[in-house]
Amino acid sequence: MSKTTLHIVNDSSITDDLTKFKFEGDILTWHEMLCEGPTLKEINTPAFFKLRKKFLERVYNVEYDVEKIKNEFDKLKDTSKYSEIVLWFEYNLFCHINLIAAICLIKQKNIKLPLFLVCSGRVEGEKELKSLGKINRKTIIYSL
Repeated sequence: MSKTTLHIVNDSSITDDLTKFKFEGDILTWHEMLCEGPTLKEINTPAFFKLRKKFLERVYNVEYDVEKIKNEFDKLKDTSKYSEIVLWFEYNLFCHINLIAAICLIKQKNIKLPLFLVCSGRVEGEKELKSLGKINRKTIIYSL
């Protein structure tokens, strides 16, 4: 059995793009916004989910779907089928905080796979910073 790539993305729209462009591998969508509210050092624990749920539902009046998030994190339970992890996070503080958390979770699980980062920002010939959703597939593939 050949090994494949695990893509960890910070936004479901990036998940949609990777699926639409038929990127090979599995996708873990990061459904958190750790730049807001309290958190714990250990991610993916009952105490973490309880704290995040309480805060986000109280302050933002949104449903915090623990099972949805756990299901995504569970993709890191057995990484033996992966040869690498590609992290898809943008240039802003929101994404950088989640990127740090994703790396911490990988470290907590003692995963020793090579990590690669696809980050948006400056594109040659463009004046404005570009989000991942605004970068075309050819540019992304060239970057990889």
